[in-house]
Amino acid sequence: MDTGTLTSKGQITIPAAVRAALDLSTGDRLIFVVEGERLIVTPVRRRRLSELRGAFPATRPYPGVGEVREEVGEQLGAALERSREE
Repeated sequence: MDTGTLTSKGQITIPAAVRAALDLSTGDRLIFVVEGERLIVTPVRRRRLSELRGAFPATRPYPGVGEVREEVGEQLGAALERSREE
């Protein structure tokens, strides 16, 4: 078990073994949750959007990049036409 000491400024040094186990480095953000007498510390992990692919079930089949771009272009074109008419 590793320990740290709280400073007068409320800072604590996370032991090297814990930093290594959690792959923490300078500037990483942490979430602190207090549950009764327990403190739970969790690193904030940023993810690429592509890593979330498949996290939720698809509600409809993916038509492909070309079709999506075409549909978006049509909708943007229609919105532009409506704004010109106003």
